[in-house]
Amino acid sequence: MGMRGLLALARPVNCLMSAAGVLIGTIAVGGLSSWSARPVSIGLAALAAALFTAGGNAMNDLFDVETDRVNHPDRPLPSKTVSLEAAKVFTMAVFAGAAIAAVFVSFANLAIVFVNAGVMYAYERRWKSQGIPGNLAISYLVGSLFLFAAVAVYSGPIEPLIRGTILAALASFAPLGRDALHSAANPSRSQRVTKYGMIVALGAFLAGAFL
Repeated sequence: MGMRGLLALARPVNCLMSAAGVLIGTIAVGGLSSWSARPVSIGLAALAAALFTAGGNAMNDLFDVETDRVNHPDRPLPSKTVSLEAAKVFTMAVFAGAAIAAVFVSFANLAIVFVNAGVMYAYERRWKSQGIPGNLAISYLVGSLFLFAAVAVYSGPIEPLIRGTILAALASFAPLGRDALHSAANPSRSQRVTKYGMIVALGAFLAGAFL
């Protein structure tokens, strides 16, 4: 097992997209002034989002290892680049890292990490192949990035939370109304749905930042 296998398990591009979403989201909900007011908290929030995404991707591969042996034999687990035991340790480690980073931002951010980890596990364990529950789980996880950014810059005024909630709803409805409706019935496409949802979320963040 090498670092390359673990990086493939984490999917760095997705992790960077999550971190970028938080960074852009803090501007969208709190303005540029939020970066000068809480630079450390924002950086830790972006790190937590990236680590959580790495954990979610690794968890996805753990649950899909049997189907990946046929559909994606080059993935780290079916190709045995990474062992199942190492993948489990890696998943727990990066989720723990996300929680540690989040707790230094706020307890609200930590709560979102725990809730999202539960939703992610339930999605992989049961909801992914059940249609609407899977759609709703993916949509929530995409939109929650906005909420994560909003609570990271919250300092008393409620406006950032309102903007974050609105943007979260917009980001959630996009994948729910389009590709997620097809992919939840086909687990092998769930990774692509998540990626498309993240792209929609980043686009909404950018739009919100200039409204």
